[in-house]
Amino acid sequence: MIVKMNKYAFLVYHKDYQHFLESLQEKGVLHVKDRGAIDVEGGPHRDKLLLMNRIQETIKFLEKKIDKKIISNLVPKGKGSELLKIYDNFRHDDELLIQSISIVQKEASILEPWGVIDWNTIEQLSENGWITTFYSTSARNWNSEWETNYNAFQIAQNGTNILFVTMTRKNEPFVIEADNIKLPRKVFTEVLEEIEGLQQEKNQIDTDLRSFASSNLLSLIYYKNQVQQEFDFDKVVLNSDKAAEGKISLLEGYLPVDKEVKFHEFLNNEGVFYEASKPEMTDKVPVLLKNNWFARLFEPIGALYTLPNYHELDLTALYAPFYWLFFGFCLGDLGYGLILSIGGFIMSQRVKPSMKGTMKLISFLGLSTILFGVLSGTCFGMNLYEMRLGFYASLDDLMKSKDTSVNKLLFNLSLVLGAIQIIYGMFVKVANEIYQNGWRSALSTIGWIIIIFGFAINYGMKKYGVDPLMISIVFSTIMVIGFLGAFVFNNPNRNIFANMAFGLWDTYNMATGLMGDLLSYIRLFALAISTGVLGYVFNSLAISMAPDIPVVKYIVIVLILAVGHSINILMGILGSFVHPMRLTFVEFYKNAGFSGGGRKYAPFKRRIE
Repeated sequence: MIVKMNKYAFLVYHKDYQHFLESLQEKGVLHVKDRGAIDVEGGPHRDKLLLMNRIQETIKFLEKKIDKKIISNLVPKGKGSELLKIYDNFRHDDELLIQSISIVQKEASILEPWGVIDWNTIEQLSENGWITTFYSTSARNWNSEWETNYNAFQIAQNGTNILFVTMTRKNEPFVIEADNIKLPRKVFTEVLEEIEGLQQEKNQIDTDLRSFASSNLLSLIYYKNQVQQEFDFDKVVLNSDKAAEGKISLLEGYLPVDKEVKFHEFLNNEGVFYEASKPEMTDKVPVLLKNNWFARLFEPIGALYTLPNYHELDLTALYAPFYWLFFGFCLGDLGYGLILSIGGFIMSQRVKPSMKGTMKLISFLGLSTILFGVLSGTCFGMNLYEMRLGFYASLDDLMKSKDTSVNKLLFNLSLVLGAIQIIYGMFVKVANEIYQNGWRSALSTIGWIIIIFGFAINYGMKKYGVDPLMISIVFSTIMVIGFLGAFVFNNPNRNIFANMAFGLWDTYNMATGLMGDLLSYIRLFALAISTGVLGYVFNSLAISMAPDIPVVKYIVIVLILAVGHSINILMGILGSFVHPMRLTFVEFYKNAGFSGGGRKYAPFKRRIE
């Protein structure tokens, strides 16, 4: 659910405004209203934004250098600006060394095929009138006459290319159809020593950086929070307005209703004039979610799309059970479910607090996977129905007697779950429309729900042999009621003829949209089948590819199974995460009338003590 907010307006004497904002920041509960007409990225505020980005990049880099468990034992020390300069010097030296190593390594790769070259001898030969030239040509283009005419000597063959050198007299004209090679005037062994020396310097800088990170990372984090706090303060000042020729400062914001009692005590102590009111429909009120322990696990998934608008219902608790079921349906393997459930539970006890919710979610998704693994009879790619293990043998016989199979049942189940979620979404839309604009705004959706149920009731009565006259009376009554809602009273602000026209358009959208939405849920069945098939393929490969050698056979089987099922479970988890999310954000949100676009509740507060 969305926590209720009240809108606040403050009038503060300009001389007291600085003190009031500092006290407000200390309290840390008011979300300051963004006026939308300010440019925090311009002027002096741009420098603080750039500085925050620079500090954040520094922290990210240094975090990779040390064990994060060490950070909690550190004490902030040193000025942040000085630490940034030291870090920049380290990075500058490090980048220069990386460039130098790259250049020298390139020189080494060029010199290596030529061996050790005595450049002093070459220089002496040049003084005596002999020119030494280095060439490269393809083996097909090599001409043995060059050996006689130009004193050509083959040095090495690098792949299909021949490296050779010629000794010719100065000013002696000659033409060789080969690529002239310009070699660095260095000795290969000396170049290797130069690389080693540069690498040692870089290793030393890496060591110094790790030491620097261990000693100063917490100080940089503290510095980032300090700059962020100053930026937040400046932003609030920009979001303030002036009145009475600048003598009065006006500030607006939003506060959760459950925090009002203590906040009012604070305001009364400050002696500030304020006014509290309920937000209007046009207000962009920040959103703070408050759900039970289960729905709270799924809040990060909804946040990937958008937060709900403050003036509508929070759908987190409404889509969470479906997402839980759909994930298990897609992965649908008993063995994989056990790995997720047990692994998520164990990791939830070991990770940092911010990751505990994610690990618990993985553990619960594993339970859903176990459930559908039991239903589909799949465990690490093995078909328990075909293996006729335990009660699966009786179930297999029962399905054969009914001329069906587990795959047919899963296919039908995917459509049934889809139909349930779509209809459920329409009911949610009714609740959303009533919540926002009153019951009259929901008449159109109510009418279409009645029409859909009318067809379902008509089908059921015919199937169970109800009297045709009774069927006709009941069906006609239901359709008339639904028609009135969907075609006549679908919008109280339009006349009846406009409503009829829009009703016809809605008929087209309903006929095509509902069918397309329903068919989208077949992806649940398709992913479940693909996961099981891939698991079966890896099992078959493990058996067929294992050599008939007593010990080696089982080692190969275990390796193939471990690698294969690891790939399958990772691919399966990815698909099981994305596709239920797609069904939630497209099919369910659309039918539930979800608009979204909410802004997260971000109170103006201190970031450092």
